[in-house]
Amino acid sequence: MGLILSELHSYGLNEALLKRFLGESKSFQEFCQKFFEHFAALRGKEASLFFEKTPQNIHNAKLFLETFPDSVFLHIVRNPLYIYSSLRKRNFPPYIAASTWLIDEIPAYELQSHPRFYTIYYEDLVAEPYQTVTKFSRWLGYDISESVLAKLYKENKYRALFSKKISSWTVNEYGRVENANQKQITNEDLIALGYMVQSRINDGYAKVFGLRSVSFSEIVHLHGYEFGDTLKENQIRPQWPDRQSQRQLFRKWYLDFLMRDAKLTDLFAYLQPTHLI
Repeated sequence: MGLILSELHSYGLNEALLKRFLGESKSFQEFCQKFFEHFAALRGKEASLFFEKTPQNIHNAKLFLETFPDSVFLHIVRNPLYIYSSLRKRNFPPYIAASTWLIDEIPAYELQSHPRFYTIYYEDLVAEPYQTVTKFSRWLGYDISESVLAKLYKENKYRALFSKKISSWTVNEYGRVENANQKQITNEDLIALGYMVQSRINDGYAKVFGLRSVSFSEIVHLHGYEFGDTLKENQIRPQWPDRQSQRQLFRKWYLDFLMRDAKLTDLFAYLQPTHLI
């Protein structure tokens, strides 16, 4: 659910109420129902459709679709070059930032033919926001016009009141739709892209985390992104993983090891999730 204790207030919850919901629920489905009903009441709405936006949920998409047979999963894809740039602005170390898009796209790659898995491209969304969302809403069975969507979006004060802006956001005005891909591509971005287009998931990492062992080029080809004119010749091959990435990846393994979610033999897989082909 992406619920973090420090953010519970955004859902009208506190730790005690969350624990009460958990204690009263006989199943995960029942807990989710209580959560949805509580949040709808908080917003003063009789909602029949509920969206929860947490990017990390892509790694539980298959389980979510299996657990809730009347659910759908909306997957938004963005050009990996700009994903890298965005993650670096948020202080992700280089190797982790360059590996994240591939790792996060593999679960979606495996669900591409699922009848309740819907993909929208970020580039389409910012170019034609209301048309794109109207198409999705009609796929869901809700006939909402573009003009109504535009009015609802521009007049919605909830994000301005309750959403905390992140300093790395390129677009930071509420009620406007802009293309955050319109930014200068740096030499560092190009070096990272040169790594990404030649990378694939490590077999050991794929085995530990239950992912398919595929390459970046396989998935990027599926989405139609091309980088022939962007990449320079004789790209520098970075000496990755960099030390900062290794420290963070080791810490992730160590914390999982303490929680008995990782084995000692998993360490190498954690330290190098992707590699050059």
